[in-house]
Amino acid sequence: MNDTFSLFSLLSHPGVSPPIARQLIQLLGSAEAVLRERDKTTKPPEGVQDSLWKKLKAPNVRKKTEKAWAKIEKEKVSFVDYRQDEFPLLLNHTHDDPLLLFFRGKPFPRSDKIVSIVGTRKPTKDALVFTKTIVESIQHVNPIIISRLAEGIDVGAHQAALDAGLQTYACLAHGVNQCYPAFHNKIKAEIEEQGGCLTEHPLDSPLHPGYFLRRNRIIAGLSHATIVVASRTKGGAMVTGRLAFDYNRAVFAVPGSPNYPTHLGCNQLIKKNIAQLLDKPSDFLAAMGWKTPAASAENSQSKLFQQLSRQQKGLLKHLDPTPKHLDLIALKAECPVGEAASLLFELELMGLVLPVAGKQFKLV
Repeated sequence: MNDTFSLFSLLSHPGVSPPIARQLIQLLGSAEAVLRERDKTTKPPEGVQDSLWKKLKAPNVRKKTEKAWAKIEKEKVSFVDYRQDEFPLLLNHTHDDPLLLFFRGKPFPRSDKIVSIVGTRKPTKDALVFTKTIVESIQHVNPIIISRLAEGIDVGAHQAALDAGLQTYACLAHGVNQCYPAFHNKIKAEIEEQGGCLTEHPLDSPLHPGYFLRRNRIIAGLSHATIVVASRTKGGAMVTGRLAFDYNRAVFAVPGSPNYPTHLGCNQLIKKNIAQLLDKPSDFLAAMGWKTPAASAENSQSKLFQQLSRQQKGLLKHLDPTPKHLDLIALKAECPVGEAASLLFELELMGLVLPVAGKQFKLV
């Protein structure tokens, strides 16, 4: 028996959550071994409760799972389980992670920069703009953007990632062949083209409120950092932020006016020291230790300055952002005008000096 199918079958039993399945597997060696033991004895192994062992003998589960697995194979749905190298690395570092994921699109890549962006389904215009600004401002570090394909902030984060050419992944609360809300079908297809959609649920899963709450643990567990852009005091975004905090991941929240209910949740996360205040994207980059564009440019200029000749360095000392005439620069540098002009041209080619009208030059 294929052990991934055995894992799927084990997880399909009522009352067998991923943590319980993991304990059974650790006790007996594999999902297949758990099912073999179930078939050959009515007595539970040492350490397993009678009530749980009876659940493993629930009637018709085997037939249902065999039928569901046949459909998964027929529709060529990709899957990965927690023992495989392709399984998202950070998820295995949480205590309640899913042991099996189904996905469409590209396999989830290894990355040291994975960011979840979540929020309310009914944001203000400013919150939507800020979501786009966040994605654009961290684009240069090539992060993976995670969200939930929900209305409002979530789909805004996906769209901003798509526009920026970044990989983005939607975590679903149902099967990968479904789409909720249905009018997001088009962007779901675009996400699968540029990244992917993943879920712990098999095909044709019912839309159950509990599933929407449970998928928040996957969002939080997948990511190095979670940003809550806007949220009421209750809802999935708040759950995601708190779970990320419990998983010892970085959590950020965008503050807002208490006059707007959709900002109260973020303010609460900050007030309770669950999230760091985030009012400008550069703070996020600094907190995560990821280089800002300015820092990258500064480092490049620093390296370039070390490569300059003594004469070039000497000339630069007499330049600043205010334009100065060539004759004045040469005079202060105690350098012939012709030589100063030649050095300034070299510095211009390096991108350090900018010529302006009237034989004037300034620092870039």
